[in-house]
Amino acid sequence: MPPQNARRTSRSASSSRDNKRTGPPRVLCVADLLLGAIPANLPALSSEAAAIAAEASLTTWESLVDAAIKEADALILTGRVFDPAADLRAERALRSGLERLAAADVSVFAVSDEPLPDDLSLTQLADDEASETELPRDGKAIAAVRVLAGQATFPVPDGLPVLGVTADPDADADGCDALFSASGAAPGTLLTLPETTGAGGVRSKPRGERPVRFFAPVLELSEEPDDLSVTLREAAPARETGERLRIVNWTLLVGPWGDSLLSNGADDLASSLSRSDAMHSIAVLPHPDRFADRDEETSEAAAFAEALSHFDPLGDGDAIPALAGVAPDADRVRSLATRFAAPLLSAG
Repeated sequence: MPPQNARRTSRSASSSRDNKRTGPPRVLCVADLLLGAIPANLPALSSEAAAIAAEASLTTWESLVDAAIKEADALILTGRVFDPAADLRAERALRSGLERLAAADVSVFAVSDEPLPDDLSLTQLADDEASETELPRDGKAIAAVRVLAGQATFPVPDGLPVLGVTADPDADADGCDALFSASGAAPGTLLTLPETTGAGGVRSKPRGERPVRFFAPVLELSEEPDDLSVTLREAAPARETGERLRIVNWTLLVGPWGDSLLSNGADDLASSLSRSDAMHSIAVLPHPDRFADRDEETSEAAAFAEALSHFDPLGDGDAIPALAGVAPDADRVRSLATRFAAPLLSAG
C-alpha cells in the first residue's frame, strides 16, 4: 500500500484577555494518565494511607491541569486516559479538569483509540492513524501536532514548529522539532518548542505532582552506625512538593554486626520508620566485603558457597561444587548472595 498523505487540520481557540501567553509554544504531554487507578504493589496500608493511594490518580490529574493552565498552550494525553477499573469519580474529575482548561484557552488532545465520551472538551486523535493538527494560541496557529503512524507522508514544514507524538519511540521523527512517546517517569513533560521549525533549542521539564512515590534505595553499612534508624532517615530521598505517601523498600548491605537484623530486627526497624505517610520494608544482605577472597579455608565466603553447593534452585546446573580447602571465587559468591539470599532475608 503506497504512503498516504496526512492532511493538516486547523483548530481555533478563543482569545482570553485574562490569560495572554507569549513566547515559544509550550505543550504539556502526559502518557497513560490512567484516571481511577490505584498504584500497584502496595503493602498493607492504614485507612488514611489507603485513601491517599485511592485518590492518587485524581490528585495527579489536578496538578497536571494546574501546570497546564499556568504554563502551557496545549495538553496532550497519550495512551489510556481511564484505568479499566475507573468509576464515575474518575470521569467527573476528567470533566472538571477539562472545563478548567477550556476556560483558560488551553487546547487538549487525546492521542488514543480508547473509547471516550463524545461530549468531552478535547480533540481525540487516533494513535494508529497519521494526522497533523494545528495548535492555536489566541486564534492563530503556533505549532503543529503530528501523530506518527504507518507510512504516511506529511506536508513540508511551513514555518510552524512540529511536535511528533507516537507510541513507538523508534518512529521516524524526520521533520519534527520534538518527539514525545510514552516513556517518561514523571507524570507529565512540559516541552518548549522553537518559535519556528528547525530553530532547535527544544527544552523539557517534568511537571505534575506524584502523591504516592516509590523508592528502592541500597545502603552499604559494613560498619555499625551509631543509630541505624537515624541513618536511614537521613539517607532517605527528600520529599517532593505534593508527595503525601511514600513506599520505601530498603536493601541494607551489612557487615557481621548486622546478623541480628536477620531475625526480628529488620521488622522492628521497618516499623520504627513507618508512619501514616510512609511505609518501609527492609531486606538485609551480607555486605560484598564479607565475601572477599582471603585464602581462608573457613572464610564466610567458603561457608556460604558450601551451603549453596548442594542445590541449584534455578536448575541451570551452575551451582558451585563443594571443594574443601579451596577459597571460592569472590565475584561468584557475590552473585550467589544476591541470587539466593535476597528472598530469604526480606523483612517488613
